[in-house]
Amino acid sequence: MLSTFRITSLVVALAYVLPQVPLRIPDLSYGIYVYHMPILLATSARGLHNWPLILAFTVGFSALSWYLVEKPVLSLKSRSRPTQLSTPNKPDEADVKV
Repeated sequence: MLSTFRITSLVVALAYVLPQVPLRIPDLSYGIYVYHMPILLATSARGLHNWPLILAFTVGFSALSWYLVEKPVLSLKSRSRPTQLSTPNKPDEADVKV
């Protein structure tokens, strides 16, 4: 129980401190969100309950996902801007028959 409390306290403290630190760390939050459960389930199914190993796999897969998938896709967003969609023609008052 104490270990869970310590981990939770560390996560909450880092959530407040890290956004204020000017480091060039890639945003791995989405990758951690996506990959943590499959990695946790896969390691648990094999009897591996080593939290540092699970954390290392999760962060590793998240970093690979950031550099190989997310970052290239996000760079495409800044390259091409969609043209403004035209609004459908609204009928004039003279065209509306009552």
